[in-house]
Amino acid sequence: MLDIRRAASPERGILERAHKKAEGFLRRHVIHMEDFEDLYGAPDVKKDAERVSETRRRIEEGMSAEEKEAKKLADILEVIIHEQILEAGWLGPSARAIKTTPFDDIVNGVDEVVEFDEPPRGASHLALSLDITFGTGLRSKFERVRHEIDSGKLARVKYFKSRGFRGEKTHLPRVVVGTERRHVLELARLWVDDGKGQTLLKQSPFRRLLLKEIALELKAFSEYARKGGKEDAVLEYDRAHAIIAAVSDRQDGPGSQSGEWSDDRVCAAIERHARGFTPTPTLA
Repeated sequence: MLDIRRAASPERGILERAHKKAEGFLRRHVIHMEDFEDLYGAPDVKKDAERVSETRRRIEEGMSAEEKEAKKLADILEVIIHEQILEAGWLGPSARAIKTTPFDDIVNGVDEVVEFDEPPRGASHLALSLDITFGTGLRSKFERVRHEIDSGKLARVKYFKSRGFRGEKTHLPRVVVGTERRHVLELARLWVDDGKGQTLLKQSPFRRLLLKEIALELKAFSEYARKGGKEDAVLEYDRAHAIIAAVSDRQDGPGSQSGEWSDDRVCAAIERHARGFTPTPTLA
């Protein structure tokens, strides 16, 4: 649990500045559901918007002060990852991050879609479900992945728009990523620094942790799908893993600082869940 008393003075100032910056970014870059009324019909879009509003209201009413602060940190981390994918090539030079609508975030559990150019096959899509859990709450995230593979229906995004495409994207391989609170605050401190902080952020150790988490999960999910005979899912996870593995290989070398954050507890928890991803849940 977060201790709000710890979030004092300079730490509190960094958190509020970074969250304000993140809110502005999310307002500017979100896909608007009303742009899809000609595809789904205005009543359907309105119904989805009302569902989002009601779900968000229920969630916010039941949130403790600690949970509200965790949500702020999650928003900050999501936007930092989004920006660094685009501006610093954290997932390679061909990757593009696309922020989803509130509907796909809240209902479908997909915060971002990462699009990779794969000539001559066109674009490949990887659904990233970003999580900031401080080491708790991961089991439900992994159980959602398990259910998707078992059902033969991977992640979906109803309101997707990119490069001339507008509509629904289905069968997207999902992963969960995160880092612990102290590291989110370190990223936030660099992010709100318009000077040297921006350069340091691009080279952050979190870049290596991010790739490690994604690669480990993609491999584990592929193996699980293969054991279950879900060959379509195997294909998607293997294709995504090949992309991420190639990016990881290129980024190993000078400037790679993964060792500095090797004690990250959330990364370790994600690794445990991925390695324990078996037909029968084994993690508490």
